[in-house]
Formats: sequence, C-alpha cells, structure tokens
Amino acid sequence: MSATFFGLIVFVCSFGGALLGMRLQAQLPEHHVEAASQDTVKLAIGLIATMTALVLGLVTASAKSSFDSVEQAVKQIAVDVIALDRLLVRYGPPAQPIRAELVELVKARVADVWPAHGTGSISSRPHAQQRRDARRAHCRRDPCAATE
Repeated sequence: MSATFFGLIVFVCSFGGALLGMRLQAQLPEHHVEAASQDTVKLAIGLIATMTALVLGLVTASAKSSFDSVEQAVKQIAVDVIALDRLLVRYGPPAQPIRAELVELVKARVADVWPAHGTGSISSRPHAQQRRDARRAHCRRDPCAATE
C-alpha cells in the first residue's frame, strides 16, 4: 500500500471525526460544553501533541544516527578498497589479474547494494547471494589462481 493511500485514510478518518464531533456537540449536556471542560480538552490535546512531537523527534534522531553509522562504514570500506588497490599497484604486473578481479568484485557488490533499475532489495535477488557464495568458494579452493 502506498503512502498516498494511507494519507487518504487518515484524512477521511480525521474529517469524519470532525463531522461526528460537530454533530454530537448539539446533543451533549451543557456542563460538557462549558469553558472549563473545553480548557481540559485543550490541555489533554496539547499534552498528546507534545508527546507525539517528542516521539517523532526521537525516531528521527535514531534514523539519522543509523544513517550516519552506515555512511561511515561505506566510506571506510571505500578507503580500504582504494588502499588495497594502491598496494596491488606497487606489486606491478603480477598483481594485475588480482586488481581486475577486485574491480569486478566491487562492481558486483555495488550493483547488489544499489541496483540501477530499482529491482528491489538484496534479499529479493537470490542470484546476488549465489554469485557471492561462488566467489568465496573459488577463493577457498584456490586462493592463488589469479596469480598463476
């Protein structure tokens, strides 16, 4: 279900509640419509609004904190991959196949995490997990195959 659909449901419920409240106001006893009762209702609504704002603020702060930690992890991985590539450059031509494999692995991982055409999450693409498993199995069998 889309956000627009949920927004429409909230609007219909809110508008319906307002109409129902206007209709019931005429049928309420007089002591429920006095200024003291209205002030109590306003105070309760203010308290609910304040608590809602507090909870939304905490949720937003938590989401930002999570985003920042993931962003930092991605940056650190990028730095590590660049450092590994620079190290392999120092080894010269014998390390060229390993560098080519590193480039392919990074491209595949980027495509897994950030699909170009919105194909969904990683879990919805089982072929990505199969490719990773095959690469790991190949490296375990023959870690020096790229240098031979």
